[in-house]
Amino acid sequence: MAAPSPLSHENLSYKHPTSSPSFIRKAVKANVQFDGFRFAAGQKCHRERLILSKRLKVETLEDAGTLLSAQEEYEMTESATKLLKSGRKVDALTTLHRALARDESNAKTFIKLDGLPALIGCFFAPDSEILHAAAWCAINLTAGMSLSLKRVKLLSPILFQFLQGSDVAMQELCAWALGNIAGDSASHKDLLVQQGCVPALTELVSKSHRVMYEARTHSVLFALANIARGSYDCVRCLQEHCIYKHIVMMMENLPVTSQSCSQLGWLINSIYFRTESFTDSREQFSTILPLVLERCYQINQMVDTRYREKLMLPFLRCLGNLIGQSEEVALEAGRQLVFYDIVSRGLSSRSTAFVHQEILWILSNFIVEPSCCVLVLCQPSLLTNILNLCPTPNVKVCAAALHIVERMTHISTQMSQYLFDQEVLMKVCPVLSCGEFELVEKALDIFIELLETTSKDREDSLKELTETPLQMLLSPDVPDSVSAKAKRTLSLL
Repeated sequence: MAAPSPLSHENLSYKHPTSSPSFIRKAVKANVQFDGFRFAAGQKCHRERLILSKRLKVETLEDAGTLLSAQEEYEMTESATKLLKSGRKVDALTTLHRALARDESNAKTFIKLDGLPALIGCFFAPDSEILHAAAWCAINLTAGMSLSLKRVKLLSPILFQFLQGSDVAMQELCAWALGNIAGDSASHKDLLVQQGCVPALTELVSKSHRVMYEARTHSVLFALANIARGSYDCVRCLQEHCIYKHIVMMMENLPVTSQSCSQLGWLINSIYFRTESFTDSREQFSTILPLVLERCYQINQMVDTRYREKLMLPFLRCLGNLIGQSEEVALEAGRQLVFYDIVSRGLSSRSTAFVHQEILWILSNFIVEPSCCVLVLCQPSLLTNILNLCPTPNVKVCAAALHIVERMTHISTQMSQYLFDQEVLMKVCPVLSCGEFELVEKALDIFIELLETTSKDREDSLKELTETPLQMLLSPDVPDSVSAKAKRTLSLL
């Protein structure tokens, strides 16, 4: 049986200016869809992670000030903008960066009052206190609104200038602001690339001693990852400036506890989830894959569960997208013992539903190659964990687990018999009564496939367990396709 080809996909992106992560996955053609978690039998599913495209820099909530009415916000922003124009820079900038963090409408007010030229002027001050405050305002201004390309052309060259300076704090703040600009649109990303942003940023992560400045490295990686989400020309520019070499160096030198670790993961995913990257830089995958696997393993050893899952997410996305590129990469992953450790831990009852969903998605890409599917079947603990997730109340997890089981039933008659002997139908049976007809239909597909291709030695006990829920599926209220499959299943018992 030949492995099916990957699904076609399109690149989606949107801005999310809040401070909580939001995710975006690759759009795929699918037979079953649950809130963006999509599968088509025997096909690969690609995902892109939309990293947090905008980030505010805030103090404590108390220092940022209490929430004000819309009129009070306007008056405070107006007053601070006038102060800035009059030369009282430090006081004005302090008030402004707090106001810009507090309410995004203040950013629009600031621009409407023509405050940007005055802010840009602050970057020419000799006082480091003013420079840092101005950069802080630039961060929150670019996080609060999308600047026009005309305004970006005025601001971004100033930010580049400080990337090439010696003030580490200014490098961090300016990289942060550039990352926010890059989070706006494809046009903003392209403009930054055309202006020469990439070499200035990559230089700051080009040596092991340079990435030891954690805050700066975090901001630089944030900017690079946002740029990498643009057109493939942006990724090609990164490759031309040795981003692969820098990624390998950082994966080998940045500790798993570094605050930059997750941003590095998103950068890798933004580059290597693309089909074009696999076409143009296939040789890099043989190095990137083991590094990602090792980083996943290291993260799994962390005690803090909440922090562990936050760090793990980008690398799980990397792993699934790398495997989804080709059978060759999937087989290479299957040769690594650490891969099974990562998957087994992720499927355990101690993991959250979110991690279960990510691991099952990885496996759905992995088992597109039939020999990889057999490798999963040969791991009894993996199969058991997958089957245990079939009757879960979480719809997305249940759909993912059923998809994998259904895929396994198409490998060979011998494999189908093995699944039947492992009492797969007993595990899937509770799904027949779940009330979610998409799930019920997928469960019925599994029943029909196994009952048609295996011996009937153990079907008496199975009939007792399934006859009542199957009879209920013959009700007029049930979709015709589900009723037809329930009737077919009854005839096979």
